[in-house]
Amino acid sequence: MAERLMLERLRHCKEEKRQLELQLKESQKRTEELQKKLDALRAIDRELRNRGKSH
Repeated sequence: MAERLMLERLRHCKEEKRQLELQLKESQKRTEELQKKLDALRAIDRELRNRGKSH
């Protein structure tokens, strides 16, 4: 009985770990996408500021 309970808990922990790893991977992907957008916006901002200085 105790062994079966331990196996069930182990299965549950493995499933939870798998789900958390998937969430982490998705979160990292979103972070990378947002960082790319932020970098692009900063580049646009720099370009606009530089244009303003040259005029």
